[in-house]
Amino acid sequence: MGNMIRVQTLQDFYYEHFNGIAAPAAEVEHFSVFKRNAEGGPVAIDVDYSRKGFYKICLLKGKCRIRYADQVYDVEGNTLFFVNPLVPYGLEVLDDEQGGYFCVFSDVFISGSCHLRTYPLFKPGEYPVFSLTNEQAAEASAIFERMLTEVGSTFTYKYDALRNMAQQLMLFALKLCFAASRDNNNEASAGARLMVSFNELLEGQFPVRSVTHPIKYRYPLDVANALGVSVNHLNFLAKQITGNTTSQLIAGRFVQEAKILLAHTQWSVSDIGRSLGFEEMSHFARFFKKYAGLSPRDFRNLGAGQHNLSPLNGVAQQGEPAQPQREKAML
Repeated sequence: MGNMIRVQTLQDFYYEHFNGIAAPAAEVEHFSVFKRNAEGGPVAIDVDYSRKGFYKICLLKGKCRIRYADQVYDVEGNTLFFVNPLVPYGLEVLDDEQGGYFCVFSDVFISGSCHLRTYPLFKPGEYPVFSLTNEQAAEASAIFERMLTEVGSTFTYKYDALRNMAQQLMLFALKLCFAASRDNNNEASAGARLMVSFNELLEGQFPVRSVTHPIKYRYPLDVANALGVSVNHLNFLAKQITGNTTSQLIAGRFVQEAKILLAHTQWSVSDIGRSLGFEEMSHFARFFKKYAGLSPRDFRNLGAGQHNLSPLNGVAQQGEPAQPQREKAML
């Protein structure tokens, strides 16, 4: 038992840094962001080697030694670093000139997007440490500053906005990763850039703010045409890079938005369907039940706190029932 690697929970984190103040309950959607060494915030100190029961994105400023799984990274200057619950890590502070930011978020928070878990940054065996220039660090810092502003807001879709900002940091790092390998693998780098553009087009449509909200990219063909590639090529890249088809990625994001609207607005089910581009309520209901596992009305009638806002409920690979061709193209 003495050789077991302990798991630091979010509750442990808050007790260690803030004497338990504002510690979240277990299994809730949670996101927090902090400045390192800022007044009233966490001091930049050594972090014991352990698994964390949460995700973490750090912008380190200063000289540090990172122990990640069985690897050791000596870093200085500006460093972007990603932590996930599957891999233990530790941090040793090596000088007094420390600064930067970090955010922590729960598994429930990251489950709110079908994309985030598929990114290589949070997979065991992938490279989680990125050295940044001063210009790149300023760009990352600006995202963290927006997080600090948003986390204290009362915006209904605050967590979606924060998820989007966390995704921006991930895409920022992925661009660095693929840019570094460009000389060795131009084709892979081009594919990665194309998928970044795919995600930007898809995410740029949300959140939905009105029933007449314009939806431009509801089908793989729509996105492929906007990117100037064939559907088959885009689907091949999506499967290769994310493990999901373009249809699954698009459907997952639309289901996620539908769940948010059902849980947090008084719009009718038919209005929600129309806001997402479904002209017929029956098509929307069939689509939603396929991916969410229950009808839109049944989902809305769940008690408070019981809504599962994750994009898909494990049915993405099921066969598509007969329906009009345009509906089928999305699914």
